[in-house]
Amino acid sequence: MPEQFPVRLAIWGVGYHAEKNILPAIDVCNAVELAGVCSRNQKNARAAADRWGGIVWPDAAAMLSSEDVDAIYLCTPIGLHYEQGLAVIRAGKHLLCEKALTDRAERSLALIDAAQCEGIALSEAFMYQFHPQFESLSDLTRAGDFGGVEALSCWFGMPLLENPGFRSSAELGGGAFLDVACYPISLAGQLIDGLPRVSSFRLDKSSNDEVDRGGHATLEFPGGEVASLEWGFGRAYRNEVSVWGKKKSVWADRIFSKSPDYESHILLRDQRGQEEQIRIKSANAFAEMLTNFASATSDVKLRKRLWGAATHQANLVGLLEAKMSNQERKEKGGSGNLEHVDIRGKLSVGINVTIDCNVIVKGTVTLADGVAVESNCILEDSAIGKGTNIRTNSIVESADIGKDCIIGPYARIRAGTRVENGAQIGNFVEVKESLIGSGSKINHHAYIGDATLGHDVIIGAGTITCNFDGKKTQPTTIGEGAFVGSGCQLVAPVAIGAGAIIGAGSTITRDAPEDKLTLARGRQVTIEAWSRDELKKPEDD
Repeated sequence: MPEQFPVRLAIWGVGYHAEKNILPAIDVCNAVELAGVCSRNQKNARAAADRWGGIVWPDAAAMLSSEDVDAIYLCTPIGLHYEQGLAVIRAGKHLLCEKALTDRAERSLALIDAAQCEGIALSEAFMYQFHPQFESLSDLTRAGDFGGVEALSCWFGMPLLENPGFRSSAELGGGAFLDVACYPISLAGQLIDGLPRVSSFRLDKSSNDEVDRGGHATLEFPGGEVASLEWGFGRAYRNEVSVWGKKKSVWADRIFSKSPDYESHILLRDQRGQEEQIRIKSANAFAEMLTNFASATSDVKLRKRLWGAATHQANLVGLLEAKMSNQERKEKGGSGNLEHVDIRGKLSVGINVTIDCNVIVKGTVTLADGVAVESNCILEDSAIGKGTNIRTNSIVESADIGKDCIIGPYARIRAGTRVENGAQIGNFVEVKESLIGSGSKINHHAYIGDATLGHDVIIGAGTITCNFDGKKTQPTTIGEGAFVGSGCQLVAPVAIGAGAIIGAGSTITRDAPEDKLTLARGRQVTIEAWSRDELKKPEDD
């Protein structure tokens, strides 16, 4: 791809938004040129090409394989963004994607990771960030005489659209949270540093609604700043933000959406409430965004900043998604709440995820759909599969946990461990650098280190692998369907055959054959001549 302007840009999805905002912006932006359009609606695509130029591709494959395309602006419904975005990245094209980036934070992070691996520029199309009104607002709130942000309030909502299109379809990623809430979430993340705690969350959705209609969230940031966010459909139009500082406050209307010729303003108040109106010149925010994105296709530092911005937004959305899942669980009669999650890295969650109080997240952690994390757990650099339950006071570090597993309570899964689907690691069990096969169970007081367990293995209570010989660790292999009784010591290196049974209390130092009972313990002896009376201390000397 050329690393010079203009960047040859294709539009994927030609609907009302593309026709009203994107195509006109491309026409006035010197940094990009329209290579062509691709749409399921060929009539719309031909009309756009006739008016704005470029070719019409018969399908996405033709567009993605075209050597005349450097980048693609994805304007399709949100529910399609993930798969289509991956296709763009795999085709080696830079990606500018309408917000929200995808329909789940987990998918957004995966898309960003894919772009980073391929060195592809990726940007979420928050055009308002490139308008001089927002740039002035950001400069004012970060200036020393503002005194730092104390509180932020933001409202973004509108009446119901006559033709809502995909916004009314859950399958296509509709609803107010995905389509509207992303704006105030983004703004709070731009003006306040760090990842917050979600202290309150409400999603407005009745049992008759396919998608949500609005909501509210209160975010408490690490520096003590509080952001109150409101969004929704079916409301009087509001599009504004208020930021309250220690020494000044500022208010702005039409902060997110405005026409290119709209002359906006900012209302600044000093410590005594004296007002100053700052007028902002009109600008085409979409054209400014396109220029920034075009620069990122050749500027590696800018590309990294865009990746970072998209990642931060996904993490913010993920926090709210976790709270949303908790609300849905409560409405269905479930228990648990998200009192406090301490995120010290990057958290990605699927749908219907529940995280209880006092959970600490370090590094990069991914929670798939339906995961439940109970209180006082520590998760670090790990992926947790669909439907898995991490029970209270458990530690999972640098591990890969499959779906429908049970971990804990009081379990420790150490680095290098993989737990396959349906396995159970119970209370006071420690596992280190091991593969635990699907359906296997280690339910009580055990240590498994440097071991490979096949599927459906059962390990009894008190069993350990003796994996360290004084100089280095040694491996233990346990075949599928094997049963190791309680209180056994498996002295590595050693292999237990498939279907083998190891009798309780055995110390195994040699390989045990398949489908056989192996015992290794001293013979039980009863001393007939012994009497408890011999232990009694004489009363008198």
